[in-house]
Amino acid sequence: MDKTNKRTALLILALVLVSVVIAFVCLEYNESRSETTGDIKTASFVRGQAAINLTDGFYVFIVTADGDDGIVKVLNKTLISMLNELGAECVGAEILQDDELTDRYDAQVLVVDLSERDVSYMPFYATANLTAFSFYSSNGNISWRTKEDPVVLIMAESEEGLWMRSKINKIDSTRGIISLKAYEKHLADEIAKVVINELERHKNIE
Repeated sequence: MDKTNKRTALLILALVLVSVVIAFVCLEYNESRSETTGDIKTASFVRGQAAINLTDGFYVFIVTADGDDGIVKVLNKTLISMLNELGAECVGAEILQDDELTDRYDAQVLVVDLSERDVSYMPFYATANLTAFSFYSSNGNISWRTKEDPVVLIMAESEEGLWMRSKINKIDSTRGIISLKAYEKHLADEIAKVVINELERHKNIE
């Protein structure tokens, strides 16, 4: 093989490798099998006639310490979509740092904190260890938010509402061919399903 043909072959090989890398990073391709385990602990407090109203307005906030990355973006969109399917209207949805939240809003609030995560990705094997906290307030008061156990809710005696905190742990191991985008979607879906299921499970709490 002369030098020209060798350079051409190397160029073609380089283009193929670049195309493969782009495909695994940018496209949503999944031919894999996942084993996902975890647990959830939920604490709630209600005063008065307050209830979770899944057909009313919601503020949805995703809190992260790692910026506006793939998992967070997908989680935000998935939560909004699932709430819309239940009939809720998202009056506001943002991805924020923890100190950007205020203590009170004028509608129901759902905050999901995904600051604690350890994700390792390779195209044929990916793992994740996620700890998420979700906070719900029926009256917009989220001044009580805490990650500490036990949860102590300090409210004015005249304040009516329903407040709920869930701690969600997820451990995932995925084998097979999976793109980064597809793996981020898989992890976001796992968290979103638990968050929405807890809202539905506690909507008639008394």
